[in-house]
Amino acid sequence: MRCSALALVIVAVGAHGCSSGASDAAGFALPYADAVCEAQIRCQALAGYVKPTCTRLFLESHTLAVAEANGRIRFDPETADACLTMLARAGCSFGFVYAHAYCARAVAPLQGGGAACDSDFECQTGVCSASGDVCPGACATPAPALQLGDPCVEGDTCQPGHYCAAGRCHSPDVGTPCTRSAQCLPAGLVCDPDTNACQPAGLDGSACSSITDCADGHFCGSDARCHPLLANGANCATHEQCQVGSLCRRPVHGAATCQRAAEIGEGCIEAPGAGFGLTDQRNSGCRWGLICSPLSHTCREPPSSGPCLPFCRADLSYCDSSTGTCEPRKAEGEPCSGSDCQGGLVCEPRSATDPSLACLRYTTCSQ
Repeated sequence: MRCSALALVIVAVGAHGCSSGASDAAGFALPYADAVCEAQIRCQALAGYVKPTCTRLFLESHTLAVAEANGRIRFDPETADACLTMLARAGCSFGFVYAHAYCARAVAPLQGGGAACDSDFECQTGVCSASGDVCPGACATPAPALQLGDPCVEGDTCQPGHYCAAGRCHSPDVGTPCTRSAQCLPAGLVCDPDTNACQPAGLDGSACSSITDCADGHFCGSDARCHPLLANGANCATHEQCQVGSLCRRPVHGAATCQRAAEIGEGCIEAPGAGFGLTDQRNSGCRWGLICSPLSHTCREPPSSGPCLPFCRADLSYCDSSTGTCEPRKAEGEPCSGSDCQGGLVCEPRSATDPSLACLRYTTCSQ
């Protein structure tokens, strides 16, 4: 297997986080994984019933304890506790993005260019690469860094914590030039698309290009402006316009309005478009990951066997398009055809000399 390039990232936010009390990376891993997965559920990016699988896969892919034992990272417990507190308070827009960036600070990479590595988060350059199937990998060697104020062009490497915009290396601060929000993020700012300058996350009327340019409690509208999230009962166009825990529900007749997402056993309707995928299924009023039963007209978990309705419970099964039925996910070593492997496995050639596809474990070099 090749070395994986796994970054230390937050995949969603808004978790019910709390202090981990951990003194090392090993003790932080579980509360961190738990917070991340609960956050996805709260922000309706993940179905509640897959939380155990989510936590397991997150722990498998973020081998913090191994990296710390190998002396390749330095763990900061105070930053880790602050990270979980931020996740607890963050919404599902800018708060998520900033918590994402802040939590990465809890683990400082110690491996310089050319040093051995198993994962991206061990490298000061953020990139762990390998040649073919050779492990461990080596941290990428950066180009000489330009200093603050030096002339530059897009793609040049400025010193750590700085970026190239408007022909110079800048440090993120209110009013400094920028081309994208990621450049401003370390300072807790976004790149204002009207002025191309770093500014606080947008409130009502501020310019935006996506929801993450807006402050928590706001969405980016079709007019490229931030607006407060809509209350239940208000007319809406997309789910992201509604309060956390609510959906933009489209009835068979009448205007779409924000409504609280229905849980298992609560009533729903087979709305237009509900039935062709997870996103459209939310039009029925069911919480993310649930389906509206055509018989009882109540929300339920997708099936793990039998006919796809129209999809299957993702952590246990997949929908076989040739039969229209839910089939168990393939175990390690079994032949596969795409996205039909168990969690933590990928469908790829068995080896450089055997091109047949099989479910294989996409691991870090240390495993």
